[in-house]
Amino acid sequence: MTVLDDLQAELTAATKRLLATTAALSASDVRAPSLLPGWTRGHVLTHVARDADSHINLVTWAETGVYPPQYPTPGAREAEMAEGAGRPLAEQRADLADSAARLDAAFAAVPPSAWSAIVEGMRPPEHPAWYLPARRIREVEIPSRG
Repeated sequence: MTVLDDLQAELTAATKRLLATTAALSASDVRAPSLLPGWTRGHVLTHVARDADSHINLVTWAETGVYPPQYPTPGAREAEMAEGAGRPLAEQRADLADSAARLDAAFAAVPPSAWSAIVEGMRPPEHPAWYLPARRIREVEIPSRG
């Protein structure tokens, strides 16, 4: 097993934990404040879903060498979270699961040579694409603990 295999297995387990946590939420829970100032739990769930999509942009960059931004703009990122935060819980859960599945499929399709390509998210530093699963683990694990 490689480090990348280990990271992907850890990400799969973390995603399962997050999805299990969201399965226990009620409609009122998703509207409740999160531990992040100014964000409800719905904001957090939407953020994690859009983060998965943003990682697909970075995977595409690694595969093609053509730079797409992680998010179209910082303002678009904030607008997506604000827009998605108030959705019904069932829609939030489905979005979270679907976006995680899309990212999992994108990671599975990355050719071995692309994992060494250098990419960068909204903030530095640049890093090899193989670090994307580690970044995603951080995004998935922290919400499931709060």
